[in-house]
Amino acid sequence: MGFDTKRDNLWITSDAYKEGVPAWSASSDYFAGDIISLSGVTFYNYPLFFRALQNGSNKYPLDNPTYWEQIPLSDGDYYSIFTILFNEKLNTFTSLCGALPNRYFQYNNELLVPNVKSPWGRVYELNNGTTTYFDGLDIDFYVQPVVNKIQNTTKRFLSIGLNTGEDQVNFPTVDFATKTQESTSVDFEQKNGNIFTAVEPATNGEPITGEYMTFKVMSDNDITILDAVAKMYYRPRMPR
Repeated sequence: MGFDTKRDNLWITSDAYKEGVPAWSASSDYFAGDIISLSGVTFYNYPLFFRALQNGSNKYPLDNPTYWEQIPLSDGDYYSIFTILFNEKLNTFTSLCGALPNRYFQYNNELLVPNVKSPWGRVYELNNGTTTYFDGLDIDFYVQPVVNKIQNTTKRFLSIGLNTGEDQVNFPTVDFATKTQESTSVDFEQKNGNIFTAVEPATNGEPITGEYMTFKVMSDNDITILDAVAKMYYRPRMPR
């Protein structure tokens, strides 16, 4: 944990994964549903786990996607890997971060951390800079903010806007999700370096509603996101 005295944010990093998962062996028979780890294959020193999709033997997981599927790092049954921010002024959790610092250092009222841009002995200052840079990671990338303003109140989510700083030629894809609903949008409008999209209804035609909503921004092209705004509707509860 680390405390950002300038912004009153407590940074909490969880760094855990399931132990005791057997390593894959070329001489073993596997059946659908079996779980294995892959020796020597990691992501930032976290082991990668795979689930068998069908029976087989001597099928190397990375080369046989019809026999094996990788268990995502977001699967809570196998991983607990995340960083969250708790703001003492607001007395609530405010952010979920992809960075996974293994140590925090204070210097001139700022937090310095290793293991953000790369795991190889470099130190970085948090809350500094305008872009996120990924160095040599051959993985899919996305940003998934959470809209949870006015907690414990059901809201109808209408649209989101992304400040990209300049007009875009290629637009991202956005997946919306609540506890019970999902939808996807690929249609954007843009104006003065901002792009906007409506929160599409769910597959049954119902509007997306809930106490919170995530929107997952995915793009095959380079895109800068300086900030994001969500538009929603809710009916205030009147005191009795």
